[in-house]
Amino acid sequence: MPNVASWINTDGTTVVGTATIASSVFTDTAHGLTNGTAVTFDTITGGAIGILVEHHEYFVRNATTDTYQVSDTLGGEIMVIASGGAQARTAVPEYSAVDLRRLDAIQAHPASADRLGARTGVRPHSTAAVTVSGTTWTVADTLAWVYPRETSTSAPYRVYIQSTSGTLTAADGSNPRLDALDVYVQDDDEDGSGQRQVPPVLYTAGTPASSPTAPALLSGRLRLATILVPAGGSPVPSISTQAQFSDGPGILPARTSGELPSTGMPEGAYVDRWDTDTLYRWDGAALQPVASQAAYNYWLATTGGSAITGWTSYTPTWTGIGSGTFATNVGRWIRTGPKTVEFKFYSVVSTAGTGASNVQVTAPFAPSRVMNQTGGIHVEGSPTPSLRDGLWVSFTSGTGTTIDRLRMDNGLGSVSNIIGTDLVTALAITGGGVIMEA
Repeated sequence: MPNVASWINTDGTTVVGTATIASSVFTDTAHGLTNGTAVTFDTITGGAIGILVEHHEYFVRNATTDTYQVSDTLGGEIMVIASGGAQARTAVPEYSAVDLRRLDAIQAHPASADRLGARTGVRPHSTAAVTVSGTTWTVADTLAWVYPRETSTSAPYRVYIQSTSGTLTAADGSNPRLDALDVYVQDDDEDGSGQRQVPPVLYTAGTPASSPTAPALLSGRLRLATILVPAGGSPVPSISTQAQFSDGPGILPARTSGELPSTGMPEGAYVDRWDTDTLYRWDGAALQPVASQAAYNYWLATTGGSAITGWTSYTPTWTGIGSGTFATNVGRWIRTGPKTVEFKFYSVVSTAGTGASNVQVTAPFAPSRVMNQTGGIHVEGSPTPSLRDGLWVSFTSGTGTTIDRLRMDNGLGSVSNIIGTDLVTALAITGGGVIMEA
């Protein structure tokens, strides 16, 4: 198996010669072409115009020393051309089919011990590859990788599966059944089948049973879907499983745990599992979950917190102010992590407070009472001095969202609790801090 490389030629073709065409036979003395050689044509003349397409690839058939015929596909029907002429070219470089597949394998996820192998499956898409309606199954136009694994170096096939439909075998009257839809490749170079084709999608009815199993998946085949056919046909048949996804480099999508790969993944490869919203990383031996909505929710649940948020409004509630009212009374909070909330409030007295009760205000959430918590306040507009600083305190003995005490410098070298009569008209109180939530 020689080394090969893929590249683009600037010239890309070699002129064979100019052939005359009569009764579908091309005549060009000592042309040197052999059966199966890919050729293109230009300078097309006469009756060949409109039948041959310039630069389209054709394949040599029935070659003799001086003549040949062509088909549109390898081993296909002879092109019918009454008369004309054309200049023939061969492509440079020429690749064998297996060499091209080996080069293609770089685009596919490995999924076996074979270094040139690939994970079989369909290209991910937002719509299902197979659907069922009533007793009719339908395979959509689908792209897939199929790896027959004839040898460890035969490499995978890129396959286009043409949209097709079929009818399910009649339901069994007593037991449900699992039917299968498979696709595979026949390549005479690899399997000696005498064929070079992708046969039509193969539908196989399963065996009815109380707990049915799908028909065995033969080696080298890609299972596109299994279909559950209930006993008596009711409820209606439905898709049981879809083909696993196969994709190129990047994050591999998987619908369920059954589609998670177990071998062949290079270390550092990622898989996104849809049904649990979990991202996995292959560590060289197994897939390890590295991020998920469930893990995040668990983290929140075990810490007792809620999701991180942006800034949100709240209205502080004041007690101990007697007949006092506020012209401005606003608050904001943001959750910066589980059990962690930063909050701020700003309130301006409209009607002076009354009474000797300690003034209290609410935080947006109940603070933890495992310890006293404190934060800062700034008071502006009180008689003497007019600017004072202070603090708020939540006590271990407190309850709910209440900040139990507001304290400020009393102007006499000490700190005292703010009471109702301290809330004079136009007094502005700004406060805030971080609380550990209950």
